Amino acid sequence: MLRVLALATFLVLLAGCGTEESQLPSQNQTSSNELMQQDAVTKKTTTEVNVQKDSVIGEMHWPDVNSYCTFFKEGHKFDFDNQDTWKFVFVTLLAGAEDVAYMQINNKREAIKLVSSNKIENTEKRIYKVDSNENIQIEIAMKAGESGVEHTNYTGVIRLLKPVEGGVIKFYGDCGV
Repeated sequence: MLRVLALATFLVLLAGCGTEESQLPSQNQTSSNELMQQDAVTKKTTTEVNVQKDSVIGEMHWPDVNSYCTFFKEGHKFDFDNQDTWKFVFVTLLAGAEDVAYMQINNKREAIKLVSSNKIENTEKRIYKVDSNENIQIEIAMKAGESGVEHTNYTGVIRLLKPVEGGVIKFYGDCGV
């Protein structure tokens, strides 16, 4: 009797385990692990496409730029004698046209043209379009601060308006010589 019970238990265990072939998914089945991996790849690809579609404002490294206005990302520490710190979010050139500025957009330095400007007391809002892509539009809201004989300090925000309204970058800087 004991042998019959042991043999029956063995056969039940053997049937439950099966062969290696019975443990593998068939050609028509996909394991849940593979589905999760495919889903992760799909999500990553979708995210990368969205990032590429969205415009991103960055800092541009521009040592020795002969500028009139230079705006830095809030919190950035600028040292005139250290060219590694010459990173700007907005620049106008001293000898350039008044209506042209430069920004780093989608990892490329872009010329931007002034479309409109509105000043109320010590606050000014400017709208720019990217010269090479008029579908990208930027708003700069700047508040005048302390000023001297040849310069005015500003604080404010830069924001993408088009193609999709984006996040805000706070800045500080000045215009003048």
